[in-house]
Amino acid sequence: MYYTQETFKSKKGFTIIEMLTVMGIIAILASLALVSFGSAQRKARDTQRKNDLKRIQVALESYRSDSSQYPYTNATTSPPADAPSAAANSYKIACKVGGSLINLNWGSAFTCDSGTYLTTLPNDPTGADYNYVSFYVSGVTEDACEIDGEICTSYYLTACLENVKDSERDTDDGTPPAPGAGPTGNGDICGTAGTFDGRVSYTLTPTGK
Repeated sequence: MYYTQETFKSKKGFTIIEMLTVMGIIAILASLALVSFGSAQRKARDTQRKNDLKRIQVALESYRSDSSQYPYTNATTSPPADAPSAAANSYKIACKVGGSLINLNWGSAFTCDSGTYLTTLPNDPTGADYNYVSFYVSGVTEDACEIDGEICTSYYLTACLENVKDSERDTDDGTPPAPGAGPTGNGDICGTAGTFDGRVSYTLTPTGK
């Protein structure tokens, strides 16, 4: 069999430049796909956080119906007197179990002497805790409600969202909360006071968002 020059020309492969160009395009497309996938995962976790808080909110209202007040906050570690400042830490729901005021860990049952309100208090999808601070109004100050006998009239229930542009986020993230501030006074709950850590807070109160 005879091979001509034209035969060899027809078997010419890709040049190095062409191969590098194709590889570069594939790398760019893969990066875009990863970014899109990561964004979708963050939004899915934020949706779960919001749904978790709404489930807890329903349970809190059931507790209030039975006990004529909301649960206490952290029976063993006193939060600051100012309720918004207290919300800057990971505080728990506390209620009477066996006659004593006990902290309920996130991930455990919401069970008190008055009944069971959730079989499991949900955790953040990343395994972190949510934040609960109940309070009563003393003059113009919202004092954290953590002593047996105080009547807890309201609360802040907060999660940290990964989508910093979420339309339902609290509006003052990254700034220290002011004493007596409203539900958007938890601006530094997702980081140290005045420091933005890449997340934004989302707070529910008895009246809604």
